[in-house]
Amino acid sequence: MSPQVKSHVFSFLWNLLLGSAVLLLTYYGAPRTYESFYCEYITSCGGGWADYGQVVWVVVVYTLLTTMFLSGFGALLRYLWIAVLLLPIFLVIIRMIYPQMEDVVILVYWMLCILIGLGTGFLARKVLGRLAPRFMSKIG
Repeated sequence: MSPQVKSHVFSFLWNLLLGSAVLLLTYYGAPRTYESFYCEYITSCGGGWADYGQVVWVVVVYTLLTTMFLSGFGALLRYLWIAVLLLPIFLVIIRMIYPQMEDVVILVYWMLCILIGLGTGFLARKVLGRLAPRFMSKIG
């Protein structure tokens, strides 16, 4: 196997591992941080017929972790992986706001979460590039 093929196989497996880690962290971390962080600092919870705050929190955590982990630690084609992993959420948001196009604020907040995650991942990549250059050169 040529070194270029090995590099692409490694980057595919590494990005797949990061995507799986994001899914696991979101699945186990979002419910545990919902009441302690989201309800206390972002908005008050409960007090309605249905509480969609948990769903919103899962989307926020998944978006932040996906963009932060893959932009910070992802290998080749990391931005393509970010786009593929966030595409289902984008389609759901577009479907939610499509008929009237009045609640575009949802899309703006989601894009803000993406920018925060990308910025944090970029900073982590730069800092780790200085502190652990051998590790960062291995993952690309």
